[in-house]
Amino acid sequence: MVFLRAVWREIERWRDPEAVAGLAEGASDAAIELAAQAAARAALDVASVIVQLIDNEEDIESTEPLPGWLLVECEADGTPSGRVLGGLHESVLQTDPRRIEAEDMRGS
Repeated sequence: MVFLRAVWREIERWRDPEAVAGLAEGASDAAIELAAQAAARAALDVASVIVQLIDNEEDIESTEPLPGWLLVECEADGTPSGRVLGGLHESVLQTDPRRIEAEDMRGS
């Protein structure tokens, strides 16, 4: 969950209209709000795809056998703890710091 909280910190940056205000100079507040919502949704989509790639441990679109990926927990000193983190894609929405499972970004 520590990994997903770090991912959410990056997604949260784009939920804030101030993050996109400089990119939409002269736009109305409503347009800036929509731009922030779209940016946050895109950030969530990208993060979800990356987490899914890690969880699948392979590039499922590849026709060639390729190495896969694992996310391994490390101790504070950088040594592997031996704990492999899997199934993270199942917890992406549940770790939304606003505790609304990204409803504001999913349009639900």
